[in-house]
Amino acid sequence: LLVGRRANNDGAGTGTIAPGTRAATPTGGASGAGANTPTGSMSRGDALLTFNESLRAQRDTGLVTLAGRARLTHVRLGDRALTEVEGDTLEAVVRFAGESASGAASAAPGDGLGLPDGGELTRAIARGAVWARSGSREATADELVYDAAGGTARLTGSGPGMVTIIDAGTGTPLTARVIVWDLLRDTVRVEQPGTITAPR
Repeated sequence: LLVGRRANNDGAGTGTIAPGTRAATPTGGASGAGANTPTGSMSRGDALLTFNESLRAQRDTGLVTLAGRARLTHVRLGDRALTEVEGDTLEAVVRFAGESASGAASAAPGDGLGLPDGGELTRAIARGAVWARSGSREATADELVYDAAGGTARLTGSGPGMVTIIDAGTGTPLTARVIVWDLLRDTVRVEQPGTITAPR
């Protein structure tokens, strides 16, 4: 299933990246915005990846690229709460277990993809019809850059598109061109403004 330093898996599947488990192991499944995600067995720092078309993992860089309404569910290290992100494509950067200071990682035999056992999500980028959720807030954007260690997300609208964040508690949407969402503090900061629309 793997030749050299690059792993490819085509077809619907899910992958897990978590300490003590094999990274990006396909198990079947599909994704959808707001869909239920099996998180009962997930621990702090764990990440679950779901995709519909293809997965490509490059061990030497830690880059995992998913296509076809790809979805990330991450149990944040800071507060153990969930971050959920979905987009047409998704790139995740993983620091694999056993990685040396130079970035080289030793292969784990028998994982089917040639990737090391375990790893830590450090960063993710979702593009195309992006949806995200954390706590009572949901957001839509054209691009989202997620800093897993810092617990922040930068959401951007492109062209005529805008970023929209809605708090289920208030029902008031916040729209802007660029929004920085501090997931740990549950606060948002507008970098490029739009408009705020209050319900009548």
